[in-house]
Amino acid sequence: MSIVIIPNRLKIIVDTREQLPYKFNNYSVEIISQKLDTGDYSLFGLEDYISIERKMRNDFLLSITHDRERFFKELERMTSFKHRFIVVESSLDNTYNHVKNNTRIYPNSFNGTIARMGISYGVPIYFTKDRRYAEDLTYRLLYLAHKDYLGQLELLR
Repeated sequence: MSIVIIPNRLKIIVDTREQLPYKFNNYSVEIISQKLDTGDYSLFGLEDYISIERKMRNDFLLSITHDRERFFKELERMTSFKHRFIVVESSLDNTYNHVKNNTRIYPNSFNGTIARMGISYGVPIYFTKDRRYAEDLTYRLLYLAHKDYLGQLELLR
């Protein structure tokens, strides 16, 4: 893995299969469209260091039910990354209420699946208020992973 250090400007890789990619218009970044084997977002030169999977609420629920086998294989691949995250474009309350009132998913099963993702695979799941917050969080996770790689994370405390 080779790192390209970009002062004040991250090179964010967006997977070519990402259907609604973030534009990161509020940030000084360069966007590179490139196929990623795991996740939807990473950093140029750090493709094996950080992986972020973005999910909309219904896509997340589909992933943990009907597409569970494929999704858990992706979680397994994510374990090789130092930094790995799932960012859901929906609050936990919104998602849970949708599960309870509009699906056949048992709420206890939903909670158990989320717990398993964290315990078995060490993948934090961030539920966000909406797409705008999810994009901001995704940028911040990429930024902090870059700082961590450079050994500069302590300087931010």
